Amino acid sequence: TMKKAQRVCPKLTTFQKATHREKFMSLTTDVNDTRDAYLQEVQSLAKKHGQSERWTHCQLFLGGSALHLSKGDCWKLTDFISAHKETLQHDYSKLTAAQKNGYAVKLIKMHAEKQRVVRDNPKGVHRNTTMSFAAMDQEWTVLCSRLGIEGFYIAVRGGIEDLSGPKL
Repeated sequence: TMKKAQRVCPKLTTFQKATHREKFMSLTTDVNDTRDAYLQEVQSLAKKHGQSERWTHCQLFLGGSALHLSKGDCWKLTDFISAHKETLQHDYSKLTAAQKNGYAVKLIKMHAEKQRVVRDNPKGVHRNTTMSFAAMDQEWTVLCSRLGIEGFYIAVRGGIEDLSGPKL
């Protein structure tokens, strides 16, 4: 077997070591100073607005909507509509029927895209199916014994339209 070739790195000179150490110490100092300034800013904002430091830190770190707004001010939709009701109605009345329909279609599309698809829980579906068939089996057995008949039942997924008669 062959030996692995070892990488040989040239040894750093004392000047290079000092330069690397100086860069590392400068970076460490800058990071610590920035962290201290950030913590002081969090404390001052928390005290000014009556929020906890943790909440303020999360808002700053995550770019929360309460303190870091990209456009305009933070509004609740109902407050905005009640404050600007006349202007909104006046501007909406100026739109043509085609523009109104276009906005309605856009809203419907946006609403459809935002809807989440609900998926069935396979275990829950299986449990419900098993319980339903057990209850049907008991009822069918009682019915057959009371009337003196024999028969069977078929379960079909879908509607009655999906079921076709037997072909002879």
